[in-house]
Amino acid sequence: MLFIQWLVRQAKKIGDKLPHGDGRPNVHQIRLPYPNKQVVWFLFSEFSKKQFFIPSNEHCLSYEDATQIWKHHPELQHIKMIRFKGCFSVCKVCLAYELQIKGQLTVAQREEADRNFNAHITETKKERAQYAKDQIKCTEEQDKFCIIIDSIDKYKTTFPFFVNAPKSVMDDATLVTTKLTAAMVHGVGCGVYCFWATDQVIHDTNLTVEVLRRTLLKIEESEGKLPQRLYLQLDNAKDNKSAQFLAFITLQTPCLSLITT
Repeated sequence: MLFIQWLVRQAKKIGDKLPHGDGRPNVHQIRLPYPNKQVVWFLFSEFSKKQFFIPSNEHCLSYEDATQIWKHHPELQHIKMIRFKGCFSVCKVCLAYELQIKGQLTVAQREEADRNFNAHITETKKERAQYAKDQIKCTEEQDKFCIIIDSIDKYKTTFPFFVNAPKSVMDDATLVTTKLTAAMVHGVGCGVYCFWATDQVIHDTNLTVEVLRRTLLKIEESEGKLPQRLYLQLDNAKDNKSAQFLAFITLQTPCLSLITT
């Protein structure tokens, strides 16, 4: 069925593959970066209209039928929505769109909201596709490597950890706050390098620079030299595009392709 094939393809293309399974052997959960199933159905409807020239006021599959297929078909049961992402953060653009479409909108306002959200998803697809393309390129070609750097929310790695913490121990003075930053390398020196920092280290451009510097040193130590071209992927935080950070990466690599997401 077209909806099943489309959803499986979408999940492989832009979904987040989690390390744990869904109860079946060798099956991993995939989480879609959409606020709800209605948005997924809307995107499928737009796809089917373009493919089969369906009038704009008609749908080849109703929302109710799509959700029932999604719920019961074995090929789709491992595909989840963003609200099941647990400790993962939610995209503020997707959340704003979900709140917007729950309100009372005119037809024109809804169409504008859908267009803006569709443009956001399209841009996200391009960024994910570019990262995947860089991984393949760095794996197949010499003198190229790819690094992606990101940090976890520091409040999720605070200790001591309590399931139901009493108010007396929730004061910042009684808790140790740490921040975990990871650098994943593709191409040469493949692996994941993790760096811990307490609040004694300011979590700004200096921390990102130090993580990148130590990662480059580890690659150089294991490989004997650094490749000629680095593809670097970071989130769109101001610390990752400051003048100091750009100056550092310009000095480190003769030819650099920087991607911010």
